[in-house]
Amino acid sequence: GINNDNPKWKDERVRRAVAYAIDIQQLIDLGLEGAAAPGCLVDWASMGRRFPPTLAEMDDALGTVNIDKAKALLSEAGVSDLKFNILFSSTDTRGQSLFSLMKEQLAAAGIEANADTRDATSISNALYSGGVEDVIMTTQLPAGPDADVFTYQFLHSKGASNWYHVNDSDLDEITSRQRTILDVKERQGVIEDIWKLSMEKMYMIPLASAAFIRVKQPWLNNWQNHRYLDPLGWGAHLHGLMWFSDDAPADRKG
Repeated sequence: GINNDNPKWKDERVRRAVAYAIDIQQLIDLGLEGAAAPGCLVDWASMGRRFPPTLAEMDDALGTVNIDKAKALLSEAGVSDLKFNILFSSTDTRGQSLFSLMKEQLAAAGIEANADTRDATSISNALYSGGVEDVIMTTQLPAGPDADVFTYQFLHSKGASNWYHVNDSDLDEITSRQRTILDVKERQGVIEDIWKLSMEKMYMIPLASAAFIRVKQPWLNNWQNHRYLDPLGWGAHLHGLMWFSDDAPADRKG
């Protein structure tokens, strides 16, 4: 997650340069031992998908590594010495592994990343107060049974969980619009458009989600999943009354 109020991140070209320099597949293969999928800022079941998107379906800056493109974007933005801190837990061994990989990847594009390690309480206080100074490794998303929590609440400028200070009129419009759509399939399409727009704007750079057991499907309603993007090992679930959509597979309803 990026503090988009920080002046160094105001230029989209700078954010995209960082994305082009990071090799997400290498993070999955080496940092997470292959037991992960590419990160997705929007819960894929709410887009009507049964499985997370692949890197090939991601924005080009996420799906490919292009050091020359990263350097060119920084040059266009007039940035010659990009440096930033990555906040993560001092007790997180996988976080340290991911940081070490990213530091080396970013250095190839002339970008300097430094570790900002703190205890869990300090990290939580910084995150939920909107006080992350630079970059936090884990982009924590709010949890809830409806897509509104990680679209409007997370990406709208007035959203209750807009911890990363996103302020974009295009995202404001489309995240507000999904609230007014009652047709399930139509809303799933708009939510997928939100996902694509969030990648295009690159206010956050999704990395990878570590493997975990997940029962949520597009046709299972009111399942509350507390983990969408978090790559670093926590997860929980909460459910009460759940119901199947009409298009749920017959063998699952039995």
